[in-house]
Amino acid sequence: DRGSTAAKAGEVLPPGIDRLLSYLGLDEKRLRLTRNEQHRTLSAWGSDRLQERPHLYSATGSGWALDRLAFDEALRKEVTERGIPIHLANAKKFREAPEGWQLNGSHRDSGLAFSLRCRFIIDASGRASRFARKFSGSERVDDQLVANWRLFVSDPAKKSLLPATTLIEAAEDGWWYAADLPDRTLATAFFTTPDILKQLNAKESVSWMTALKKTRHMRERLQSLHPLDHPSIFLAQASCLHQSHGSKWAACGDAAFTADPLSSIGISMALLTVPTARKSKGNLTNIGNNGQPSTSRKPVGRPALFGSAGIRLSIRLIICMRPDI
Repeated sequence: DRGSTAAKAGEVLPPGIDRLLSYLGLDEKRLRLTRNEQHRTLSAWGSDRLQERPHLYSATGSGWALDRLAFDEALRKEVTERGIPIHLANAKKFREAPEGWQLNGSHRDSGLAFSLRCRFIIDASGRASRFARKFSGSERVDDQLVANWRLFVSDPAKKSLLPATTLIEAAEDGWWYAADLPDRTLATAFFTTPDILKQLNAKESVSWMTALKKTRHMRERLQSLHPLDHPSIFLAQASCLHQSHGSKWAACGDAAFTADPLSSIGISMALLTVPTARKSKGNLTNIGNNGQPSTSRKPVGRPALFGSAGIRLSIRLIICMRPDI
């Protein structure tokens, strides 16, 4: 895992997350300490009128507004407590070996070189699909959506907390999103296409605020808040690999499939692919010299969890669950 301390997008889990955590056998009490409850979603789509969806009427309870760094750290503890090592490193080269794969790279902090053998690779490198792309041939990209993301903070002199709400507003050139977080910050994003983003020059803070002024509800929501950083650009298009697994590898999460963020199923679907990847690995408990599964059930070695900007062999458990899934 990268072990990043920088803020990043992916901060709200809709109602229904508890069921998914239970299904995966994760420690719900530990993960609950990393969030505040998210009580409602407001949206203005097709008109200026806000439509409210209170989570009070959801049979699966409230959504989660995450302290993302604390949430990620809790998930790392879940992994290590199961006896799986996490290496903070870059895997730069890999090749097939008689019983799986040979990986070479360097440790993130020390820069020291390493060599690692494993019998199965699970690519959880996100949209980059750093390992799977070399074997899947190509991917299908359905659109060119990008997110122009930044954080805002409330006035520290004000004691009242931000309302636990997700806000979505359609605009002429795309759509806007905002979500209140436990640390009194507000995550915001403007979704559009690269050509419109370039035309608006929205990567610059002044132009970003100019585009914001064209909105109604989003402008009002940010009126008394202060930006913490400059806008950051993230890919947000829907895509999928034409091949998401092979004889000794499988892709999971965003490495295999990404959804339009408006659907709110991207991260939940990403997490739901983890058991599938595990089953693929389980079907190849032992790899023979011919690269095919052996009839012997004797394990060849322990699976490796690995990651950073290079090949990430760790499963990123970043969870989002819709109540209707």
